[in-house]
Amino acid sequence: MLNRGIKVSNQKVQNRKYSWVYKWGELTRLKKLAKFSNGKVLDIGYSGQPNPFLKGAYGLDVYVPDKKPQNYIKLVKVNTNKPYRYPFKDNFFDCVIAGEVIEHIPNLDAFMKEVHRILKHNGIFCLSTPNPESPVEVLIHLWHWIKGYDFTNGAKGYHVHEFPTTNMISLLNIYGFKPFKIEGSYIQIPFTQIQIPLNLVPLTYCTIYLARCKK
Repeated sequence: MLNRGIKVSNQKVQNRKYSWVYKWGELTRLKKLAKFSNGKVLDIGYSGQPNPFLKGAYGLDVYVPDKKPQNYIKLVKVNTNKPYRYPFKDNFFDCVIAGEVIEHIPNLDAFMKEVHRILKHNGIFCLSTPNPESPVEVLIHLWHWIKGYDFTNGAKGYHVHEFPTTNMISLLNIYGFKPFKIEGSYIQIPFTQIQIPLNLVPLTYCTIYLARCKK
């Protein structure tokens, strides 16, 4: 996923082995992200988990995987150390998807402005991000407090933002997007790969936001 900054080979990413309960939750999330895609679609941060439900999508990430997903028509590599500018014309896409990306991006202002620039008027911005209000996240934060915080944690690629639902709604509106739908994806059992599909937004570990670009 985009801007992780973690040194890992493309082949290693593609060869990850996940349990069926993990795939159950992840496939639910990916299917919901793809549900409103139409026209020209850009999937930002696709490489760690290409979306099998997209058709004819562009993929953008900090590296290109060794094997191109068959349902992607073009893969674009970007260098996030350079000025934030995606290699697409204004108003180029009908839909931009960013699954589990926004929480990793330090320069949030530049990211939001670029997504707005490359989307057409009334184009759809579809993103998913962990829900810090979910019971799972609360337990994780409690565990970090109990064991003691790691004050050296700051490597590029870690989560640098958290978005409670009301905060994300405000953020989208500030940058010219009008949210129209919020969905849950799954709950995750802490410290395991067990993911169970669930649409109950306050409890879901991963929240999906859909918004229209207004210009």
